[in-house]
Amino acid sequence: MKNYKNEVLLFVLLILISIFLVNVLLENRIVKVAKESYSRIFNPFFLLRKVLNELMERKEVTYEVNLFDSKLDVLEVLSYSIDGIYFYEIKKPGIVLTVDGKFVGIAKTTGKYVYVKKWWYDTINVTIITGSFELEAIIKDGKLIIEDEVDVKSGEVYLSKYSPYGYLLYKQGISLGNIKDGIFFKNLPNISFKTKFILLPDYIKGRG
Repeated sequence: MKNYKNEVLLFVLLILISIFLVNVLLENRIVKVAKESYSRIFNPFFLLRKVLNELMERKEVTYEVNLFDSKLDVLEVLSYSIDGIYFYEIKKPGIVLTVDGKFVGIAKTTGKYVYVKKWWYDTINVTIITGSFELEAIIKDGKLIIEDEVDVKSGEVYLSKYSPYGYLLYKQGISLGNIKDGIFFKNLPNISFKTKFILLPDYIKGRG
């Protein structure tokens, strides 16, 4: 058995030496042919791997927004809580909307990890528009607070016209709710795992 192994090793060694000598005599043609054959056989596998990697890579997504007829990057959601959403890397403060134009909240800070409160859990200024007048009010934790005890039986509630994008949202018909018979009914966005969010950056100098 031992002699058989030695014979096999000797045979393999002779073959390798023969290939080496022939390759030298043929000016490395054997190596070149082997390399070309290897490339032809395995190149499709490398191409397939490249395609799969490209498909698996996360693509940057942009959406057409009717507010400006322009494209805005979709925000990266990290996690949700009852009263807000954690986003990754917000570079400027501004207002957060869903891509279908529903107001979500105000990004008041910037950074790598930013928490944005849903507006119905936050304190925000609003404008109430009725059939005969308009007035400013506050929404605090979802409750509409009208100062000076003004009695409003019906009307539409929008982000304050004095807030960034407030008038623009009004022109687009993006309201926070309406008042019927003195009761405030909130217009809440339908937020799910599939919901996409965008940021309209604050344009007021000294706040961006």
